[in-house]
Amino acid sequence: MDMQLDLRVKRPALQIDLSILPNIRSLHHACARAAEMSGSYDKVVAIDTGVDAPTWARIKQGDAGIKGDFLDRLMDATGTDLPLLWLAYSRGYDPTSLRKRESELEGRLRQEREKREAAEAELATIKSFLRDTRAA
Repeated sequence: MDMQLDLRVKRPALQIDLSILPNIRSLHHACARAAEMSGSYDKVVAIDTGVDAPTWARIKQGDAGIKGDFLDRLMDATGTDLPLLWLAYSRGYDPTSLRKRESELEGRLRQEREKREAAEAELATIKSFLRDTRAA
């Protein structure tokens, strides 16, 4: 039984200029560009994605296969979904129409925020009414 903790590195999301997608030749190239955009050293990317440095070098050159788990870790470690966007683009999808789904926690947070904003708006209306009736 593997009892290893998954200590995944998650960098802040980077903005991606989608105009670069046509210039990316392959998934390996997209991975290399993602690492380049993050500004991380190759050794850091290798460690953060759970591969050794020679394997990362082979991936960048297109000489090693890319597994889904690696791709997921790479996008977290570099803060960019460039490989995912390139895959969508290369398969004929419009990458500008992709959006992240809302998690259960994010959904509950949004609903609570909407309730709070509605209550604040109602309170502001009541305060305004009271001010106006006192002034009259």
